[in-house]
Amino acid sequence: MRPYSLQLCSAFRRVEASSLAVMAGGLLRAFQAIPHVTIRANPVRSPPQPSDVTLIHACLDSEIWRSWLPDVRRNSKVVLGFMEIAPHEQLELIDRFYAYGDNGPPNEKIAKIAPPVEKSAYLGLTPGQRNRVLLDHTPWVYKSVWNRPADNWCPELWGFFQGQSRLDVAQLDRSDAAVRPAWMPAISGPLPNRKYLEQMAQFGAFIATHRGSCNHSVKDAAAIGLKTIVPCRFGRPYVPQTMIDQLNLTVVRDLDELQAALDDTTPASPQLQNCIDMAEIASIMDAYIQQRLTDPSRAMV
Repeated sequence: MRPYSLQLCSAFRRVEASSLAVMAGGLLRAFQAIPHVTIRANPVRSPPQPSDVTLIHACLDSEIWRSWLPDVRRNSKVVLGFMEIAPHEQLELIDRFYAYGDNGPPNEKIAKIAPPVEKSAYLGLTPGQRNRVLLDHTPWVYKSVWNRPADNWCPELWGFFQGQSRLDVAQLDRSDAAVRPAWMPAISGPLPNRKYLEQMAQFGAFIATHRGSCNHSVKDAAAIGLKTIVPCRFGRPYVPQTMIDQLNLTVVRDLDELQAALDDTTPASPQLQNCIDMAEIASIMDAYIQQRLTDPSRAMV
């Protein structure tokens, strides 16, 4: 195997409590386990340095895509992207983009993969009782490409659940998200550790509350085996249709359909087998990197 240096170009701190940071950290750990890969440190939110390989993991409105990509291209032999949605307008500067959501028109540079997780973190986890319902956290960025103010379903959900004594409801909490009602219990997440997943496994159902950047909590809930419910608002589900199909998620269009989904006692099946492990993603990327470093003129496969 040909040795190479790799830097992760990310807008997210690997230690912060965000789903995107968890994704970045998981993939970086997978590459650290490959003997012929040397990880080159790159400060978060700093322009990338010269490296054999640069792996970009950032939202589409990030400065990485808007300003830094030409420098990344000049200073790297191979440039890879990893995110739910591929940035089609910048694909000419990327060798390969690994995407796990709906990606618009087909493109030879886009490799679609299953929802990514670190599978070892889920071992031994089983869902709790169905009457225990966990809501995703409230939206915190409305100017992004995923959210707009009207897409926040939380106020309706809070009114729907308030006073329902037969349901035990809680909500994921984030320090930078909107304030939840005082009566709503919270659990911290998503965190890059086992504690967050163990807390989630105490519930039997999970409801998405907004359009996510990588739908990390949705994947977590489905992987454990919670009945995972996705609202469809303004004609578009909060989660990409590809992921809905891959993880057998339940889509609802209004509160009546939500009630019916919660009343349905059919057991949900854990979807971990329909996800891809970070180590496998790193292996797939490494095989492509080896090809590009050995013969850059070869067609991409």
